[in-house]
Amino acid sequence: MRYLYHYSEALFDSLKTREKQGLGNQEKIPGLDASYNKHISFFIEPIPLDILPSIHHNEHPFYVAGKEVYEYRIPTINLGIMEYRLVESPEKTKARYDTSIDDDAYFELMDKVNAANKYNGDKINDLEKLIDKFEGTTRNYFIKIPTYPDYEKMKTKYAPCVPHFMVYPKSGIVRYSSVTKKKFGSTKVKISNSNFLNW
Repeated sequence: MRYLYHYSEALFDSLKTREKQGLGNQEKIPGLDASYNKHISFFIEPIPLDILPSIHHNEHPFYVAGKEVYEYRIPTINLGIMEYRLVESPEKTKARYDTSIDDDAYFELMDKVNAANKYNGDKINDLEKLIDKFEGTTRNYFIKIPTYPDYEKMKTKYAPCVPHFMVYPKSGIVRYSSVTKKKFGSTKVKISNSNFLNW
């Protein structure tokens, strides 16, 4: 069994899509038969709460030193009938900063990459294989964020260039197995000056 993780300032009996909460819009996500307000975001593993505020120069609206949040742990079996989308991937990041690729070539490449790696799908087994593939990398992907050339635009976003999932459960509800109160820390981390695509 594999697990996914979700974070919120609020304590819930279960996790619900924005649609189930009566919130959101109807933005369509390319490649998926679902709209934006029908998803729930999940991380592949626990996020590095200790360093996130400093990585974002204490300017992120959610990653605030000293803030308490709830960490929800969700068994993948609890996702039920669903569609998933891996948001961000090494291939996507590399293509995004490749100035030799125009928009048409970028989207064509992403279609091929997503299909070849099953970054979009509707099977729990395929999602679990992606968890296995990226587990253990989340901290380093977050540490890379300040090295990107458009960091100023990225620093208040949820998890830019960090692989995570948008899951579209058919029921709109996902049950978690446990919830734990956590707190963001203020540990500083040394950022490498190496090429942001190579380390």
